[in-house]
Amino acid sequence: MIFRKYFCNPGLLKNEFKRTKYIMLLHTILLLLCTTLPAVLLNESAIRDGDSEFTRIHTITETLIGSNVFMLMAIMVASFGTAYFLFSYMFRRRSMIFYGSMPEKKSCIFTTKFIAAFLSVLVPVAAVCAINLAVAAALSANEFAYIARHFALLLFQYLFLLSAFSF
Repeated sequence: MIFRKYFCNPGLLKNEFKRTKYIMLLHTILLLLCTTLPAVLLNESAIRDGDSEFTRIHTITETLIGSNVFMLMAIMVASFGTAYFLFSYMFRRRSMIFYGSMPEKKSCIFTTKFIAAFLSVLVPVAAVCAINLAVAAALSANEFAYIARHFALLLFQYLFLLSAFSF
């Protein structure tokens, strides 16, 4: 059997990325429920209670970056769900026989699925980061660099957990 010499199979990557569209949608909704919705509700509460501007902005910024227990649980659930969905073929003998009969190396298949998993986590995080930056601008919390830096760190956390759950 002749193996193709790919690091990543583009056709398989496209198909695997399409398979995760519902996971990405659920993940985006989960992230919005953990960050954006509480920030908007806390803003209304802070205005009603008459908190100072500094306290209100600090509270909104901390909520927009996801400094709560629900965000940690969302990261773990999304990483595990994505890894299990894309790598569940390793737990079934029939699937392993099928993927073993493909003209790609097993390392190419694994790398392609891992890149698809990373992209399926990157898209919701980037979308929620953009939405949270827009919400921060609307709520006059001008901490854009802090929010963007925290979402970059959040992406590294996802990558670490995704790789741990994948292997």
